[in-house]
Amino acid sequence: MVPASALADESAAAYQFRLVEYNFPLIWGLAIQMYESTLVADDSRVDQFLEGNSSALTAREQLGKSIFEGKGKCIACHDGAETTGASVNNVVNAQELLERMIMGNDGIAVYDNGFYNSGNTPCAGLQADDTQGPCDDLGLGATIGPLNLPLSNSRFFQRSENIAQAPPIAVRPDESPLLADPQPLDPFERVAVDGAFKTPGLRNIELTAPYFHNGGILTLRQVVDFYNRGGDFARVNQNNLDPNIVPLGLTAAEKDALVAFLMAFTDERVRYEKAPFDHPSLCVSNGAMLDNHTAVADPTAPGKATPVTKCVPPVGRLGLAVPDKNFLNTPPVPTSVNVQPALSVQPGGLTFSTSVGIQPPVQLLQISNQGGGSLAWSATDTRSWLSLDITSGVAPSSPVVLVNAIGLAPGSYTGTITITAPGVTGSPVNVSVTLTVVALKPGFPLVP
Repeated sequence: MVPASALADESAAAYQFRLVEYNFPLIWGLAIQMYESTLVADDSRVDQFLEGNSSALTAREQLGKSIFEGKGKCIACHDGAETTGASVNNVVNAQELLERMIMGNDGIAVYDNGFYNSGNTPCAGLQADDTQGPCDDLGLGATIGPLNLPLSNSRFFQRSENIAQAPPIAVRPDESPLLADPQPLDPFERVAVDGAFKTPGLRNIELTAPYFHNGGILTLRQVVDFYNRGGDFARVNQNNLDPNIVPLGLTAAEKDALVAFLMAFTDERVRYEKAPFDHPSLCVSNGAMLDNHTAVADPTAPGKATPVTKCVPPVGRLGLAVPDKNFLNTPPVPTSVNVQPALSVQPGGLTFSTSVGIQPPVQLLQISNQGGGSLAWSATDTRSWLSLDITSGVAPSSPVVLVNAIGLAPGSYTGTITITAPGVTGSPVNVSVTLTVVALKPGFPLVP
């Protein structure tokens, strides 16, 4: 605590700093940099899966991975180990600071690698006549400072004093023949950066709601819904829109699988604040004890209000017993991740209909593992007229259900198929089977 007498000292000497005080910001900044360099969240279940642990991801999460890399188009922007095109490895090491691509309106433009307009907020951007269209937030397309210098590298290097230092732009013949020939940056060519924002990394994305640059989406499922419908302002933003922002046609099950895969990017050490993500207590000033009318006087500093301090409690290397809740407590943060096998059998009931002496069409059961690891199953049935083509296996499996109606009189019959996986969550599963046999109508004799 600084004594009140020191605060009242207005002499010239009071405004002098020792060398160590001048250097403190540098030393403090280097200390924080070195500490943060140890905070590498590289032990998510996705990492474990990619390192060879085939049981680290559930069947649903593996389906989500396939959608992420294919139908969902996510990997086009969220690529590499950093899960973002705006990474040191991609931009600096690969020397792809600038790129050309075919835009949402089929025109060619240069853009900053890793920064995209996804149609999250309306931004028409720079028009053909060099006028600026209506835009909620220019993002990377904005300029700063008294010289109005562009935030975008593309526009920065287009300036006459910088064009000679413009980095090369790689060809992309696999994307379009129009991008097959090497061409340097032209100072007057089209640039697509208005309304563009940095592609974030996806590690621990489950824990960092709300999403997008404006915090406009609360849950990961809402994020997936946004991309599935092709953004919210695709038509308005066509001039700068990323070409991958199109309706995706994902089913509800595919969207659920994609969300499950995104949640598998969580490093449990981060969730529970275990080493190296443990930390000491940190207290910061949060204003003073006052309202619009009164203030609580600080007894240690006459004439000043009592300060309010907020403290983050310390966490040791073993971490928290229960993780902190997420933004607005939504979405819920689980206290553990289920990587044990979990049995699922669909559908829960089967119905067959046939006439006397005629075999009804076969039907399929879908046996899957909604957890982790391996799931071995076996099946039994309760009726002589009911059977499966296979009675044991390892999920996922699709056994054929057969009904033998030969010799059965007209009527309604019921039976049960039981799928068992010892010691597995959800086991056993009973599937009800109903068979209705009707008499042949006169004039329709049974044909052998």
